[in-house]
Amino acid sequence: MQHALVLGAIGLALSIAGAAATWNAGPAFGPKWFSVALAATALPCAWAGARIYGAQTPRSTVHGC
Repeated sequence: MQHALVLGAIGLALSIAGAAATWNAGPAFGPKWFSVALAATALPCAWAGARIYGAQTPRSTVHGC
């Protein structure tokens, strides 16, 4: 689960950087709500993916848990 949350944190950081870089860049980069939604869902999606994977994998083969 830790590796998924680390990757989610990286996604959060990159989406915040992308939102900051394109905030006032005009309509060519799409609506502002998209950047905010991407940043808001980065960690929850990574956490949910790790939980789903953990539920589908037998306990003895999951490393580090």
